[in-house]
Formats: sequence, structure tokens, C-alpha cells
Amino acid sequence: MLLIFAAIGLIQYTIRIAQRRQGRAGDAAGSRPSSAAAVALLAGWCPLLIFETGFNAHPDLLGVAFLTAAMFTGVQKRDSVCGVLCGLAAGSKVFALLLVPFLLRRSRRAWVGFVVTVILLYAPFWLQGSGGDFTGLAAFAKDWEFNSSLYALARWSLGISAGKILCGLIFVAAWAVLLFRWYGWARDFDVPPGAAVYGALLLLAPTVNPWYLLWLFPFVALRPTAAGIAAMALVSLSYVTALNLGDPSLGNFEHPVWVRPVEYGGIALVGIAQGWRRWKTG
Repeated sequence: MLLIFAAIGLIQYTIRIAQRRQGRAGDAAGSRPSSAAAVALLAGWCPLLIFETGFNAHPDLLGVAFLTAAMFTGVQKRDSVCGVLCGLAAGSKVFALLLVPFLLRRSRRAWVGFVVTVILLYAPFWLQGSGGDFTGLAAFAKDWEFNSSLYALARWSLGISAGKILCGLIFVAAWAVLLFRWYGWARDFDVPPGAAVYGALLLLAPTVNPWYLLWLFPFVALRPTAAGIAAMALVSLSYVTALNLGDPSLGNFEHPVWVRPVEYGGIALVGIAQGWRRWKTG
């Protein structure tokens, strides 16, 4: 029930952000803002949001909902509330930390609210000697590989350790460039480049579970791209594993050879087609 309320809140705040931005000429990324009607249509269409919330009950949705609420309060210039909501998002899932500097910017009140909230949420775990989400994330990064794309190519060509180092360095560099540009040209009503941040993370990560793409939802809804929509649709192919197929010739979480080429090839083709169309129309 909590996740259903979170899904409703996520959709509502995304629509409210779109309403505030509607009528403006565009944003700092050069794209027109999505209308509230378009956001509502995408929310109603998105099977990933329905399936991962209503059927699989993954808690990532809580983090995405808090992050979206933080974006809305940031647009309203309610800095302290924005900081607290960012702390709640990070407490729900550490993925939210990647967007925190984009949302809090240079506001001292926002950063104080964020730090206090994170300390209060994680203190019980730290006092018991636990790292909370960070321990699980470190284990995933070290030992797991599932449904990866660019990391799989890097691992195949360079080996596991070198592949992880290369992908990690590329992501850190891309994140730093996006943050530097954001501080340089962002305006108060602009939406952070969350699709680019989380898109880069998912392309370079060793583990890409379908529910991770919920982090793309508000950003794709507010600044729609064909590739983003295709990614949220095609990622469900990753459920086609040997375990679900009952195939004893593969490991439980291994994919048939066609799955990743169709999944990521489809996303790439849609993105190329959209880029070609934009180039042709100027």
C-alpha cells in the first residue's frame, strides 16, 4: 500500500512540475518542456511503473518519489524542504545521491537539511556497525553481473577488474561534466539532467535490474526522448532468464544469447532514429 501511495505521489508531483514549466520556451538543455497531459499519458502507459510497483513491490519507487518531490520544492525555492526530501530519497536508495548536488546547488539551508536527515536515517545502522545500503551496493558492484551492456563489452575485452575501473572512471567523468555544466547554465525552473546521469550509470553498471530504470521515469516524462521510453519498455526482456524459462543448460540468471542484443540494440536503434530525425529537421 505504501508503494501505491508513492506511485501516486510520483505521478502527481511530476505532473505539477510539468504544469509549472508549461508555457516556457524551453529549458537549458534545449528541449521543450513536456505538458501535464503528456506526463499523465506516459504515467498511465508505463508498464514498468505498474509492474515493478504493483507486482514486484521494489522500494526504489520510494526514492524516486521523494526525489521528484524534492525537484518540485526546489522549483518553489523551498530550500530546507528540498534538502530534507533529498535526504529521504537517499535514505530510501543510495542512487538518489547522484542527483543531490544538482538539486541542492549552493543553498546552505538545503545542504543542512539534507545532511541532518541522512544522519538521522542512517545513524541506527552506523551505531550497529552496519553500512546500510552502501554495504549491499558494494557487494553488487564487486560480485554481481546481470543485464549489463557497455560493462559486459569492457569485461569481455579487458577483464573484470580493468573493465570495472574503466567504466567507473568514464561514469565519474561524465557525471562531473554534467554537474559542471548544470552549475554553469541551469535556471530555477530547469529539470536536472537525471536521464543523462542515470542513463550513463545504467549503461556502465555491471548490474542493471529492471526496477533500476524507475529512476529514469520523472526525467523522461518531463523531457521525453524516444530512447528513454524504449529503455523503460525493453528492459523487461531481462526477465527472460534461464530460471524463468526452465532452461537447465544455462545458469539461473543467465540470458539466452538473443536477449541483450534485442534489448540494447532496440534502444540504440530508436535513439539513432530520433537523432537522425532531429538532424534532418534542423
